[in-house]
Amino acid sequence: MNKKIHTLHYLSVDDEKESHAEQIYSICLAGVRCIQLRIKNKPKKEILPIAKEAREICTSFGAQLIINDFPEIAAAVGADGLHLGKEDISICEARKIVGDACMIGGSANAIEDLISISESGANYIGLGPLRYTATKKNLSSTLGFGGIRMIMQQFQTKKYNIPVIAIGGIVATDIPELMNIGFHGAAVSGALFHSKNRRDVFLEFQKFQKQKDKKAEPKL
Repeated sequence: MNKKIHTLHYLSVDDEKESHAEQIYSICLAGVRCIQLRIKNKPKKEILPIAKEAREICTSFGAQLIINDFPEIAAAVGADGLHLGKEDISICEARKIVGDACMIGGSANAIEDLISISESGANYIGLGPLRYTATKKNLSSTLGFGGIRMIMQQFQTKKYNIPVIAIGGIVATDIPELMNIGFHGAAVSGALFHSKNRRDVFLEFQKFQKQKDKKAEPKL
């Protein structure tokens, strides 16, 4: 199973007009190769068939599928990953359900969260929210660039080797500053979901990522 931590994640949205499957197909068609299925308004038994459909779509595009919140569903559909919020089952307990092949990420809002998640054996961390986002209910306190920069500076002194993904209201023009702060990448929702041309928005994110990769190339 592919454990690569992509630099751009798409978090699906509960929406009456466009289903999760329709979103995922459209976002994969636009070029995104890491999808987080995030369903907050349905019982678990209704989420499983949606997850199975999402798995099929992602497989057809060669994209990763990460299930939010539900380790049993992640295991049942053979998801590439599981993402857990601060109120979900512990990463250690989830690992017993999904196994070692499935990557696990955890949500963080403070330096203590980052340390705890790192020491639990997670594969990546989502830190935020950077700013307010209407696509997430029960949002933690927004951090802003000042907040995430301070937390990342504290975390970098701890010498943990784990990718950190920025989350919460992120748009393409945020990427250069996020990369300068030390983030591995970003998870986005509204920036792609509300776009009239998702391919163009994806290419904007890619443009900034390519600039980062170019800067990181060794000088001969």
